[in-house]
Amino acid sequence: RGVAAQCRVNVGNLYYERGAYDDAVTMWRMALDQIPPDEKSVGYKICRNIGFAFVKAGRFGDAIGSFETVMASCPDVVTGFHLVVCYRVLGDVERMKRGFVKLLGVPIDFCNDLPRDDDDDDDDNDDRKEEDDNDEGKEKGAKKDLLSEELEQRRKQATKYILTASRLVAPSIENDNEYENGYKWVIDQLKRAKLTQLSLSMELELALHHLHNNRVASAIKRLKSFESKDTQNAVVRATAATNLSFIYFLEGNNEKAEECADVAVTMSRYNAPALVNKANCLYRKGIAVSSSDNRNYLEKAKELYLEAIGVQADCVEAVYNLGLTNVKLHWYDEARQAFEKLHNLLPDEPAVIYQIANLYETLSTINNTAGSGNAGHKTKNDDDNNNENDDNYQKAKEWFTVLQSRLPTDPAVHSRLGHLHAQSGDEARGYHYQLESHRYDPTNLDVISWLGVYFVKNELYEKAVEFFQLASRVQPHQVKWQLMVSSCYRRMGRYDAARESYERIHEAHPDNVECLRYLLALCQDTGLPCDDYREKLHVLEQQLQLSTVVHRGEIATGSAVPPSRAEGKYDD
Repeated sequence: RGVAAQCRVNVGNLYYERGAYDDAVTMWRMALDQIPPDEKSVGYKICRNIGFAFVKAGRFGDAIGSFETVMASCPDVVTGFHLVVCYRVLGDVERMKRGFVKLLGVPIDFCNDLPRDDDDDDDDNDDRKEEDDNDEGKEKGAKKDLLSEELEQRRKQATKYILTASRLVAPSIENDNEYENGYKWVIDQLKRAKLTQLSLSMELELALHHLHNNRVASAIKRLKSFESKDTQNAVVRATAATNLSFIYFLEGNNEKAEECADVAVTMSRYNAPALVNKANCLYRKGIAVSSSDNRNYLEKAKELYLEAIGVQADCVEAVYNLGLTNVKLHWYDEARQAFEKLHNLLPDEPAVIYQIANLYETLSTINNTAGSGNAGHKTKNDDDNNNENDDNYQKAKEWFTVLQSRLPTDPAVHSRLGHLHAQSGDEARGYHYQLESHRYDPTNLDVISWLGVYFVKNELYEKAVEFFQLASRVQPHQVKWQLMVSSCYRRMGRYDAARESYERIHEAHPDNVECLRYLLALCQDTGLPCDDYREKLHVLEQQLQLSTVVHRGEIATGSAVPPSRAEGKYDD
């Protein structure tokens, strides 16, 4: 009978692995009928497997029956957890509460698997005994280490199940507006079960739930309460201080944020989030001041980010902020290395891809500036710099293209690609990307202006008028767009339309010198009366000269444009 039962269990396991859950249940039930009376524990394990199969098949009611059978005779943490999950799926609050209480009451015989209150001193004593027994022989020490590791693994696993069940039950007991009562009930049950450390973790969860519901004041109050709690668990207090520091940082209270971060770091130096919070405070100080302290703060922030990465190599916040700090310090190669490392961790994160692309564009701009400063003294090093600059431009375009594939409807990405292609001499591709940017964001004035000037350069004035008119509707009080429209009419030879446009501008902005100059020149060219405009222009120019004397050389905006017909960003 035992062999036959074992065979059916194995066949059921194969069906389970293949996803044939009904067949697996059938085989396991047949195995149950063949289990010897003295192997009831095996039968309960099979019954638990049947419950797992029902869960996989979505038959939660049947799964509850199997799990309840096990919990009634041979309770264990895993079965109790899955029973609570099934109750939660079916929305049965009362049975879920009873199942949670049963889970907390599960007797765990293997070295008190959970960190109960009475075990804290025993754990310390065990650590001391382990130190004293190190000299008793390598073989005995190795066996003890293996046993300790196994017990610790079981302890962590059981704690994880109970904490996950607590997080599941707490917000589900009451409605959304009264969720705090649910958390208080769970915390009270954990305290009754002498699981105080887990109850503290649930109090942290309650504070985070307050944050999710925009109850910041309640969250701060709950987190502050850990400062006065009589607990020896430095990790819990450090976590509370870390979260409190982050809240203050988001609120802009840098002083309190740094104070809480110091507390968290003092309690647990190997706390990567706390180190990041402390570094963030220093970073904010570094970008807020303009004195020599600026660099000192940023360098200290960089050290803390590196320390956080040393504690937790995959701490993405530390790596990302390290890259930003290096950018502020103008250490672009180190910044690029940080972002490329982060890209290996988060290959699809648009923010990381953008930072890498932006860095390459920045490096190409810096090389351009350096090259233009030595234009009259070309050397072999200049040729190398030009090659490096071209390489940076190419990499910038490649990375922005990758970013565009991740964010195909982002107008800013299309615009940046357009600028890069235009700067490298590919006006056609630059126009394509700028037009795509305009399609996704028709009100971006930088893109509108670029497209208008592009059409003017290519003598497509009718198209240019459309964009400059759109810009004038976006900024109706900005006279330069209307002047550009009038200029396009004049270049097209539509002098009547140009004159009417200039007259409308003059009527709305009678003090605009540039408009009067063009209007006067246009009337003179077409033989229309212009004495009135000449007189008005003379008066305005005298006023500008007087203003120049009074302000000691500070030239008004209107007089900065020379009498020649210069408009916008292009010349006739």
